Amino acid sequence: MAAVPGVLGFYPHESLIIVGLHADPGTHELCLGPVMRADLPHWAEITSGFTTPTMAACDVYFAFIITRSPDTPTVRELVDTLYSLHDDTGDALIDACWVLSEIATGSHYELSFGSVPAAWESGAVPCIALSPAMQPLLDNGGLPALSRDDTVEFFARIALDGDTRDTIDGATQLAYHRGQDLHERIERCLPGPAEAVADADRALTNAPALPLVAPYDEALSLSAAGGEDSDPIGDDVMAVMTCLSRSRLRDAIVATALDEPQCAATMLLYIARVTSGVIRANALSIWAIVAISTGLNSWATAALKAASAELEGHGLSTALLEALTLGCSDGLVMAVLAGSEEQRAQLREQV
Repeated sequence: MAAVPGVLGFYPHESLIIVGLHADPGTHELCLGPVMRADLPHWAEITSGFTTPTMAACDVYFAFIITRSPDTPTVRELVDTLYSLHDDTGDALIDACWVLSEIATGSHYELSFGSVPAAWESGAVPCIALSPAMQPLLDNGGLPALSRDDTVEFFARIALDGDTRDTIDGATQLAYHRGQDLHERIERCLPGPAEAVADADRALTNAPALPLVAPYDEALSLSAAGGEDSDPIGDDVMAVMTCLSRSRLRDAIVATALDEPQCAATMLLYIARVTSGVIRANALSIWAIVAISTGLNSWATAALKAASAELEGHGLSTALLEALTLGCSDGLVMAVLAGSEEQRAQLREQV
């Protein structure tokens, strides 16, 4: 229970949380699987996830209802629904359910239903700061956000004055133009794309190395731009934006981002916060891949949702989000890295 803020990346309020656990084939210990959360007024949306094969593969499901109003009709209906959920063989899907007012150190929890050891039936939430789930956040400069809105705000576009916005919009159009030219060169097996990827690689590597989820510092992030006199768009930013404008170029720079996570994340977050459209969605998606590689799955989920909101039908963010929702993060980074290396090899053949 104390692990929930670290897993989600924020402190949930008035929420339903369902945690899936599966047995490790080697040790037979229970390992964390998919984690689902819904606001209490929308709890019905969460049950649709139980139809997927990965969800069915979990050995145990625990539910946590966080509310300061446990006796309302909504909560009573929710408890009854969770209790009545069964699979095709008639076995209960939710093994146990607890109700508590908040997930905070020392908060009292009470078992609503389920067969668990007596020591689990009621008690106080252990120290959240000592939960192993907190370690990736601490290692990357963060703590759980006070609410989901704070996590969402981390990826929001920043307000810019008119001149700066015009400069960035112009650079964005230039990046799209260059990306289109490089895409055509890829299709015609002409040289150029590999050099563009190399330029973006250098830019990602040379950006300031900052903790992934440290409080956003506009001055430090602006230094990622690499321009003169606080120019919001320098050559390094242009190089990365160009590769973010086309999918094959985007895929090629993922390997470098994974090699230099803190440097790359600084550049990608800056671009995501000052651009829009395809470039912003792709920047957020690669930032999410980097976050997954460092154990920040909850922040990766928030970034991917921002990417999907930015561009409806965005393929990469949709695929990554589905994999994360199903608890498939372990092999996800390896698969993405393999795809990136393959794309880089193909581009090198055109030199």
